[in-house]
Amino acid sequence: MVVEGRDAVGRVQSHFHAAAGKPLSQIARNRIVFGRWGDRRAGEEVIVCHTDENTVELHCHGGRAAAEAVLQQLAADGCDRVDWRRWVCQRDDDPFRGEALVALTAATTVRTARILLDQYLGALRHTLTQIVPLIDDDRPQAGMMLQRLAGWSTLGRHLTEPFRVVLAGPANAGKSSLINALVGFDRAIVHPRPGTTRDVVTAAAALDGWPMLFSDTAGLDRVDAAEPSDAQTRVEQAGIERARRHLAEVDLVVLVFDGAACWSADAAELTATHPDALIVHNKSDLPADEQPRPAGIAVSATTGDGVDRLAAEIVRRLVAEPPPAGEAVPFTPEHVRRIADARCALEAGDLGRARSTLRALLTRRPANDIPRTSL
Repeated sequence: MVVEGRDAVGRVQSHFHAAAGKPLSQIARNRIVFGRWGDRRAGEEVIVCHTDENTVELHCHGGRAAAEAVLQQLAADGCDRVDWRRWVCQRDDDPFRGEALVALTAATTVRTARILLDQYLGALRHTLTQIVPLIDDDRPQAGMMLQRLAGWSTLGRHLTEPFRVVLAGPANAGKSSLINALVGFDRAIVHPRPGTTRDVVTAAAALDGWPMLFSDTAGLDRVDAAEPSDAQTRVEQAGIERARRHLAEVDLVVLVFDGAACWSADAAELTATHPDALIVHNKSDLPADEQPRPAGIAVSATTGDGVDRLAAEIVRRLVAEPPPAGEAVPFTPEHVRRIADARCALEAGDLGRARSTLRALLTRRPANDIPRTSL
């Protein structure tokens, strides 16, 4: 944590007791000091670094409870507790840099971090700055540049949030085995009995450098909900309904069918209900059913055959065109909203509103209502 502002050293010094016995104010700057917080003998062990006359960094190893106790004591002394994200943004005159720095802490892969680093270095700000004069001087070019920015909006959101991919289909089609094969470890329970999966089971992974959150769902076989015969059937129905709701909330649906089983009317209905789904025919290691069925990727979750092809197609569906190095990518909801507003205004011929919308985005200032003495 950081204590920043006038008398930051004094605020910390009133609770911190250096092991060397010196007051913090008499210790050289940028020197790491070990000591205790509170009681000289039994207090929490902490490390303190006085980086300048208004800033003290404080680290404790006792977990959340210990950190919270320190925070509460400083707040009781009059310090204003500030969320670290707001603190990072307020320290930089360029809000794009502050936002990118916060987003970088949430990036889970090198690939997404590189794109966010481009934004930290000014890619998005530079492009928006170029567009503003083009609104009057070259309206078609401004429109194309805004369209390109808007085209990265979905990807920008997933620089800090994983793409959500759900594996759905009939029971016992091998969805659980397939999700284990995709993520590289046994996350979902596999059992030969149909309908084993009752709830939505998730597993995080990265494909080609893009973060993914895979979901294994209950088999979407028809269960008569009107007259559930027993508690087990009611649980199965609840799992199926939860799986159906989940399908509407994800970025990609992967429909998994048993390639060795007969193609059924229920399976045909499922593919018709989800025309944009990626179709997979599992169990390619077994003799295939000869009935006609929709084209899809043949895989074997047991042997691993076709899993790499499936992973590549998932990536292609979600990120058809990765951004080149240095590309401007909007990465917060506010960026996306204002770029969309400017684009709509430009298409409507309201050049003034398009111009002012982008200028407002560029000239935003970090929050100025946060006291400088902060945690």
